[in-house]
Amino acid sequence: MLVYSVEQDKEIEVEKIEKTDEEWRGILTEDQYRITTQKGTETPGTCLFEATHGEGIFRCVRCGTDLFKSGTKYNPGENR
Repeated sequence: MLVYSVEQDKEIEVEKIEKTDEEWRGILTEDQYRITTQKGTETPGTCLFEATHGEGIFRCVRCGTDLFKSGTKYNPGENR
């Protein structure tokens, strides 16, 4: 399957990761599982990365795919 790599700035081919719910529950925390599997959201103010402002790439906790560069991270405080 093709996914976009922020690091390489292009689409790359990756293998689809297939695991059972039981396997995912054994790998992820309860919150990670709920958010990534059951379309949940984090409780406001509890995100570990909310105060993270360094340069880097945010990646999916399930597959490691690049999600976005830290410079493009949404900051809700900017719109207040």
